[in-house]
Amino acid sequence: MAEALTRLRNVTARYDGVTALETVDLNLPKGLITAFCGPNGSGKSTALRVMRGLHVPSMGTVEVAGRPLGDWMPRELAKSVAMLSQSPDAPPELTVQDLVRLGRFAHQRGFRGQRAEDRIACERALAATEMTHLAERPIGRLSGGQLQRAWIAMTIAQDAPNIFLDEPTNHLDVSHAFEVLELVKRLNRSEGRSFVLVLHDLNMAMRYADHIVLFDEAHVEAAGPTRTVLTERRISEVFGIGCKLIDIEGQDVPTVVLLPGQ
Repeated sequence: MAEALTRLRNVTARYDGVTALETVDLNLPKGLITAFCGPNGSGKSTALRVMRGLHVPSMGTVEVAGRPLGDWMPRELAKSVAMLSQSPDAPPELTVQDLVRLGRFAHQRGFRGQRAEDRIACERALAATEMTHLAERPIGRLSGGQLQRAWIAMTIAQDAPNIFLDEPTNHLDVSHAFEVLELVKRLNRSEGRSFVLVLHDLNMAMRYADHIVLFDEAHVEAAGPTRTVLTERRISEVFGIGCKLIDIEGQDVPTVVLLPGQ
């Protein structure tokens, strides 16, 4: 069997007695952009946290890159998988540049300062997210969109081949949301990095994801190629709202049009 990015087998995960994932089996392909979609509370973010070892399932097994998750040392796992959670936190006086430098922790040893390769990785991440001109600004003085891009820059600076992003377009205006997803696409196509994203916007998922996992009430409703999973019938059933997929001239993917009241 070809190497998968992650495998979940019979995974159940709970928070305070509430089941967030129930007996989930899932194979995620390596080298693609995968989007987790579904209604609020359906298990998307929990699945991402379980895959990164941030939440221990009450039942089942998890593999990353062909190895049981428990076999990874924390620093080694951080070199393989970078993750940006939904609500990260840092002191407001920390500068953007210093925040991004934190992304290099897995590559550093002891108390030695940054090496040339660390500086280059940080500079590349700042440039890729258009944050270079804000490098010296404290993160407490950033707008919501700027702060989100600073966190994404930190995640990219980690230089991991696999990146998990929980709602990466949160707090971003439409223009910057597309820029972030174009960056994801560029890093995937040119560098071969694998991405798993939690996305609420079905049109962005349709446009940028190669693979979709559709969650519903703690279960995986469907998983596979984007056009195969995001059908009118399935979107309508999972989200409880009427849906049409419309082909627009000049666009290579259909547009999802939701129809309230149907």
